[in-house]
Amino acid sequence: MRLFLLASSGLIAFEPSAVPRYRYASADPETESRLRELSEVFTANRDAVVALVDSPRDPIRSFSDAFKLKK
Repeated sequence: MRLFLLASSGLIAFEPSAVPRYRYASADPETESRLRELSEVFTANRDAVVALVDSPRDPIRSFSDAFKLKK
């Protein structure tokens, strides 16, 4: 499911074949910049990045986000 979400956002590309393949898809300059920054932080402090990604979402923020209006 996570690979599907990354592919649908355009961050990775799906190549259908007998064995499904995914590859990095070039993104817009802002996303590229953020990915470079994330890579640097991950290299410097892997444990902190993994802990942040793996941490549960704040239930109050999740509830309030449900009421945000999108343009």
